[in-house]
Amino acid sequence: MAASEPARRQTIIQSGVVPYRRRRGRVEVLLVTTGRGRAIVPKGHIASGWAAHTSAANEAFEEAGVIGVVDDRSIGRFMITRGLRTRSILVYPMRVTLVLDSWPEMTRRDRWWMSSADAARAVEYRGLARILRALPDHLERLGVTTARRSGSA
Repeated sequence: MAASEPARRQTIIQSGVVPYRRRRGRVEVLLVTTGRGRAIVPKGHIASGWAAHTSAANEAFEEAGVIGVVDDRSIGRFMITRGLRTRSILVYPMRVTLVLDSWPEMTRRDRWWMSSADAARAVEYRGLARILRALPDHLERLGVTTARRSGSA
């Protein structure tokens, strides 16, 4: 690239999951911290040869220490832009079936459960917040019934 040519924006496709469970008739989601201490869902690069939802489930194991059933239908996408690099993250719902006491990134990340409404307020990316707020509707559309919407009485 010549010095006078403008730099080109690069878009990288990643995948992530919203790990969820039902507690006392409500849906809760699991958030993890980033390396900068911010709240986010488990996400990462799509492993070569893997389907996006399968790769996302692996990120949930590595980053959050949870195992579950991930739906192969995306419930949305959000973007993270830093400099000339944009990451477009496809998001899949994952019903958690096992929470591990020990996992690969446990010394680098915190994790915590909360309602989808609280999770939407905790994250900094507007697109992710929108997905989290709409999670009960997404689950209903996918055929996963919930007793009550999280954040409601």
